[in-house]
Amino acid sequence: TGLGQGKNLIVIQVEALQNFVLNHYYDGQEITPNLNRLLKEKGIIYFNNYYQLLGRGNTSDAEFVSNNSLYPSNEVSVYKAYADNTFYGLPWILREQGYTAWVFHGYKKDFWNRDKAYVNQGFQRFVSEEDYEFTEDQTIGFGIIDELFYEQTLDYIKELDSIDDNPFYAFIISLTSHTPFTMPEEYQYLDLRKEHEGTILGDYLQAIHYADKAL
Repeated sequence: TGLGQGKNLIVIQVEALQNFVLNHYYDGQEITPNLNRLLKEKGIIYFNNYYQLLGRGNTSDAEFVSNNSLYPSNEVSVYKAYADNTFYGLPWILREQGYTAWVFHGYKKDFWNRDKAYVNQGFQRFVSEEDYEFTEDQTIGFGIIDELFYEQTLDYIKELDSIDDNPFYAFIISLTSHTPFTMPEEYQYLDLRKEHEGTILGDYLQAIHYADKAL
């Protein structure tokens, strides 16, 4: 329909976000209040039959599926085994329409071979861990906390937007809600029942609640 023609596109892939937490409460506490509020906005299209499709590449496979509409491999990481393939996916298609395509992730650029794989997928710049400023106490699990990551990513998006008058594509991958979902006490905002404290369920709810808060 051309509804989005000429508009910037920002895609945020939230680490380990599952559908069951949306519009769900835990002992009266809203697990994802910000996402729930987003779902009520005028013009929102919500696809709730969106399934996990990944193989040995985990998060990188989810990125690959989202950008290329292809299944990943069950045997090897696509980013490692097929990094030299040129996939005709979203970044290339948008670039043909004059877009500039950047990708953002607050972890090491060579993890999952991202720095090499992104090039042939059509991304023109990869903003990775080394491009962000943070201290040891501003990390959880794998690295930089989502709040700081989003804040500094916005500055990079302003830079991306200033390149020319054409629209841009920004693909953003969050990090803090990555397994094993262990959150420091100061980032645990939900009041859990005793039987759920320290369990994968309790830890996941805390992590995804934080991810929603940061977003």
